[in-house]
Amino acid sequence: MMGALFYVLCIAGATTAQNIMEEAFAARTGARLGSMGLNVNLGTGGQRFHVLVDAGSTGTRLHVFAFRSDAADGNLEFLHERFLSLEPGLSTYAKEPEKVSTVHQHFHNYLCCCCYLADQPRRHSFIPVQCVGPLRELLAFAQRHVPPPQWSRTPLALLATAGLRLLPTHRAHALLEQVRREFLHSPFIVNNDSVAIMNGSDEGFLAWLSINFLKGTLKKPFHESLGILDLGGGSTQICFHTQHKETIHSAPEGFVQLVQVSGASFTLYCPSYLGLGLMSARLAVLGGADSARAENLTNPCLPKGYNGEWRYGSTSYMLLGPREEERQGGYEACFESMKALVERKTHRTMEAPHVHFYAFSYYFDRAMDTSMIEGEAGRNLSIWEFNKKAKETCNQKDPKHPFLCMDLTYIAVLLLHGFNFASDTIIQIAKKVNSVETGWALGAALRHLQALDLLT
Repeated sequence: MMGALFYVLCIAGATTAQNIMEEAFAARTGARLGSMGLNVNLGTGGQRFHVLVDAGSTGTRLHVFAFRSDAADGNLEFLHERFLSLEPGLSTYAKEPEKVSTVHQHFHNYLCCCCYLADQPRRHSFIPVQCVGPLRELLAFAQRHVPPPQWSRTPLALLATAGLRLLPTHRAHALLEQVRREFLHSPFIVNNDSVAIMNGSDEGFLAWLSINFLKGTLKKPFHESLGILDLGGGSTQICFHTQHKETIHSAPEGFVQLVQVSGASFTLYCPSYLGLGLMSARLAVLGGADSARAENLTNPCLPKGYNGEWRYGSTSYMLLGPREEERQGGYEACFESMKALVERKTHRTMEAPHVHFYAFSYYFDRAMDTSMIEGEAGRNLSIWEFNKKAKETCNQKDPKHPFLCMDLTYIAVLLLHGFNFASDTIIQIAKKVNSVETGWALGAALRHLQALDLLT
């Protein structure tokens, strides 16, 4: 049973200072803090569904959430999630947005999508989606998992993340308009706000909200709330409840926000770094982000003698590893190239190493790929373990997995030099919490329900 939840935006208005953290935040922003609540009480004990599409840079994920409120106390109970993931990401269709919803049959003309049913036990095989557009497959899945009598009272929303934030504005808008038109043919509730590009700081906050909601830490003392680390393809987020004035005063504008949950105030440090997702970091260290060229990109993180193609978004890049006779390459050179990228783009705090973090998305995937963890529940890992695995991988020549050295080294550098963790810092790596996919989707669903006045 989950407790009733309240969400507060930082807005200008008259109020009394609640604690030293609010005073520090108000002094820094120059605004007094008011509040606007979000109560997720469903009222009568009935079920409520929400369909949410997470349009990421490397994949499109659909979540069907089911809730119920306790008729006696009105507290919200999370029932279950049904989940479907499609590849590639929505941004792949930027140059031809109509193909988001059209039938596709050939790999060369249309990028074939694959799906993975995550509400079943983990399977390492993908099921090809044939003769149906990715959006239509997602909507068909949603209709199978929401009872027909509930369709007309179930909201449908798509929120795009870094993949679309990195696109030219006109292309992103064309894609979203195509999605909106397709959604209007569905039996679910769709309005003007149902399809949008999400702000990066919201991504971090909503992930923090989701994890702490599921773990039941929102009503506990402040120091027991959990931080989150989310590593996507195009961006990365860190979010935690800060209890240090220095963190607030030193943070760049937009990195700190005040929320209120179940009557308690949380001052959150929630930066989002566009361009520091795993795939966009690959592109940056290869030199492709700052150049129009897509051939002969090289980096010491690639295996010596490597020659291959890498596709990111709608562009294919030709990659070359260091020559066999060159001394360049290996872990040390890879580490330094990643460090140069990370240190110039991140803000570090002294507080982060003392917070208990949940890490997911590519943190989980790369830990699973290298057998550091087994199963969706994951386990605790130290930053030292990531760094050790990076060294081992970089010193092996494995052309079948040419990016493992680069990816593992990037994760180690991001945690050590981007977020200021110590080598012995422990983080919890997980794909699911209480059988729910980790990430921001659950928090976004709750917020969307409230915005539509479906939560009373």
